[in-house]
Amino acid sequence: MAWRNLARNPRRTGLSALSVAIAGLSISFLFAFSDGMMNDFRQNVRTFVSGDIRIRHPDYEAHELKQPLHLAVSPLSEVLPLLEGVEGVRAALPRVNLGLRVDHGEKSYNLKGLGVDFARETALMNPARYLHQGRLPQAGSREVLISASLARELNLGVGDTITTLARTRGRGLNAMTFTISGTAVFPLMAQNKRLMVHPLDLTQRLARLGDSAQEVLLTLERPAMAPQLAHTISKLFEKLGYSLAVLPHTQIGIAALYTQIVETMFAVIALVFFLLGSAIIINTTLMVIHERTQEIGTLTALGATESTVVRVFFLESLLISIIGALVGVGLGTGVAAWFSVVGMDFSTMMEGISVEFSPVIYPQITWRSTLGTLGYGVLVGSAMSYFSSRRAARVSPTQALRAI
Repeated sequence: MAWRNLARNPRRTGLSALSVAIAGLSISFLFAFSDGMMNDFRQNVRTFVSGDIRIRHPDYEAHELKQPLHLAVSPLSEVLPLLEGVEGVRAALPRVNLGLRVDHGEKSYNLKGLGVDFARETALMNPARYLHQGRLPQAGSREVLISASLARELNLGVGDTITTLARTRGRGLNAMTFTISGTAVFPLMAQNKRLMVHPLDLTQRLARLGDSAQEVLLTLERPAMAPQLAHTISKLFEKLGYSLAVLPHTQIGIAALYTQIVETMFAVIALVFFLLGSAIIINTTLMVIHERTQEIGTLTALGATESTVVRVFFLESLLISIIGALVGVGLGTGVAAWFSVVGMDFSTMMEGISVEFSPVIYPQITWRSTLGTLGYGVLVGSAMSYFSSRRAARVSPTQALRAI
């Protein structure tokens, strides 16, 4: 009977299935988009801020905005082999962040310099994947990789030279001229505006850092083991007399705060979409059951029991919910799959915004965006039909048939 009822009124059946499909499409795509955005955010924070574990001088964080070069991790020649000898550590990556000044033509530019060991960075940043033109700088050479956007603004290209002025560890000034070996398109908007990446040894010479770096980021074989390994490394440093702060990514203030804020924001957005989707399904289901109160009265007048009426309408609604959810989730997953390949470009919207999101977001299809949404659509639609039809079945046949 439930199958026959679906065909009796195609318009009503289509309207009910459409409400479930719209809710399923919206929520499945939202989940795929939010999962892709969160994955992008976490990856950018891990790559450029925290690693799996971050090691700094214990007093550095209190003065981080000033980028104090004298509060450094040293000597690297001893610390790096020690760290890479710890079981579970994949790579140790020393980094130096510098404020740079470049005078070009009649303008002055305040830029960000990043000194890295390009060979080691294949384990985390992997700068080669961001290359736009040219090649990566070679260790020991006065070469630099700059953002493609900055190169266009300065009207410079591969092979041109650029002179930078930087503050030194002794709080003096030092200048150095570099040859641009390549340009890159970095994942963050702020980096594309003002980032210059130098070989670590040249950055150490420019800032007169000697055998030190501001921080060392660790990548692990199992990132989930970061808290345990951070504790192990802290004990090792303490035993050997090194005064260094070792923090897993989950305890790094700004990284943890950013992640918590973004997760909360997406949770609120998901809740709003759930409520809107539920409202669409509930409203449509209530209208359909209300319109069929007379039909329910006829069945009860002919001797159908309350349980029979509820079962018939529940099965009908269950079938409609399954069909609508399959269509909606299928369409939502299809759209998400398309954008997971071509990406969603928010470059114009993010212009001038300094956040750890890439300007191009790739939705990520997960069980939550497919099976979770499918179950949600079926559950809400069939549950509302059950309670509504049960209530309608309790109406006396005389009352239900009064309007006939």
